[in-house]
Order: sequence, then structure tokens, then C-alpha cells
Amino acid sequence: MLAKKQQTLNLPREKEHRVWSKDILRQKVGVDQTIEMYLTKDANYQINRDTIAIYEFQKEPLLGKYKSVIFDCQEGIVLC
Repeated sequence: MLAKKQQTLNLPREKEHRVWSKDILRQKVGVDQTIEMYLTKDANYQINRDTIAIYEFQKEPLLGKYKSVIFDCQEGIVLC
């Protein structure tokens, strides 16, 4: 019998954090203390097999400096 490999997701699992959008990110990042533990800042992030979603904030950077927010299975919510 083959053992199932467990994958650890470093993303919020609470019901109120299951739906995301650019507007929700603007409301929660820097405000919602629950998601702070999932935030990673990485200016050199590269898309890889753990990348789930990318939100673009090029015209209006999030928190005044982050042009992208990336959901990554391992890294969590990456601000870059």
C-alpha cells in the first residue's frame, strides 16, 4: 500500500479567508492580523508549481509598494 504524501499549505484555512479578490486583499492586507502570519515579502519571487494565483496591482500598488500579490502553497501570500 502506498502512503499518501501530505502537503502542507501555508495559506489561511478559516472560512472567512476562503474567498479572495483584489478588493478583499486591499481590505485585509496590513489590517487583518489573522492573515499576517501567512504573509511573505519577496521581491524576487518566481512562478513555480506551488503558485496558485497572482493578483496584479501595477497601477495602484498594494500598501503603496507591492505590485503583485501571489498565492503560493508553500510561501503563503507573497507580497512582491
